[in-house]
Amino acid sequence: MRKSLYRCAKNATTIILIIIIFMVDIQTMYFTRTRVKCITKELFIQICMDMEIIGKMKRN
Repeated sequence: MRKSLYRCAKNATTIILIIIIFMVDIQTMYFTRTRVKCITKELFIQICMDMEIIGKMKRN
C-alpha cells in the first residue's frame, strides 16, 4: 500500500499533507465523539479528494 502511494504521488509534500489531514481528523474524532458520523463522512470525502489528487498526479 505504501509503495504504491509513493509511486502515485510525485510530491513528498502531498503525502505529508495527507498524513497531517489524517492525524487531525483522527484526533478530532477522539475528542468529539458526539459528531463521529459527521466527521467520518468528512474523512471519507477527504480521502476521496486525496485519491483524486493522487490520480491526477499519476496521469501527469
